[in-house]
This record gives sequence, structure tokens and C-alpha cells, in this order.
Amino acid sequence: MKSFTQIEGNNGILSFGLYRMYKEIFKGPMRASECNVSYVQWLRICKKFNQRVIEGLLQGYIFKMPYRLGSLGVTQTKKKIKFKTDGTLDTKNLVVDWDKTIILWKKLYPDCLKRSDFKKYKNKPKVYFTNEHSDGRYMSFHWKKKYSSMKNKSVYSFKITPEAKKLLSRLIMSDPNIQFCTKF
Repeated sequence: MKSFTQIEGNNGILSFGLYRMYKEIFKGPMRASECNVSYVQWLRICKKFNQRVIEGLLQGYIFKMPYRLGSLGVTQTKKKIKFKTDGTLDTKNLVVDWDKTIILWKKLYPDCLKRSDFKKYKNKPKVYFTNEHSDGRYMSFHWKKKYSSMKNKSVYSFKITPEAKKLLSRLIMSDPNIQFCTKF
């Protein structure tokens, strides 16, 4: 049996997948449950639960996790565009819109046929996302751990699935005036 402290995943990050959790809860020598649940049933239960939580978060609800593990929610922030002392745009907190940037580069440098050809030019201009459709607001999923009672809580992270990010994006694009809480 593998140890819980064994390093797995990318960059040496300890991660537990659904299969490993299933083995520990239902099949391991230190079983936590006497239920006889198959792995397929376990997957369906977990996926349905996660789907319902994400649907609730997208409707603006805050999910308070049991055992004082914290709260999940969608937050919105309005990014302020800042300038450096010399008058240039401070881009360290802005996200590059690569599709529009490549189109701009193709107009500025018509001799480049492939993306790798752009490397010979230094200090190329970039186009940044401004979120004009939502009045400059950025929405994101957030795990609030402030009142959590778990030890070493700064080590844990909340990784949202790409499908949930796409659902949030579609929701914002369909209704740009949607409001989420700024803090919870």
C-alpha cells in the first residue's frame, strides 16, 4: 500500500485522484466505509455532486464545505489599469490576448510566415484583455480558507476544471451585467 505522503503528480505535488480515494475508502486494509460501492457508482456520485456544486456557484451561491474546510464561491474584481512613473502601461497584472496579438504581429511583420519567425523581433507590442464586455470586471472561482480549522491550510489549493471555467465564461458572455460578490 502506498503512503499518503508519497509525492505524485506534476512538480512533486501530492494529489489524490478519485480512484486513489476510492481504494482508500472502500478497498484498502484501513477501510473507512463498509458500503459495497463499485468504482463506476463512486464516479457517478462524485461527478454529480461536483456538478451540482458548480451549478450553485454559477448561480451566485456560496458553498460552505463541511468539517470547517472553508467556503467556495465566484468572486468578481475590477482590475485597475496602472501606469509606471515614466508613463508607460504597467502590464504585470494584465493578461495577454494572444489571438489579437498574433493578428497584430502579422500586420506589423508581414515577412514572418510562421510563429517561430516572430522570435527575431524584440520588444513586440502585445494586446491585453480589458474585459470591456463586463465593464473591466474579472470573475473567478475562489476558495476562502480564512476560517478553516485544518492545519497547514496554505499548502492546499483548489483547482477548478476547464469545463467549469468554460461554463463561467459562457455565463458572463451571455449576460455581461451579471453580478457576483466581491468578498465572502
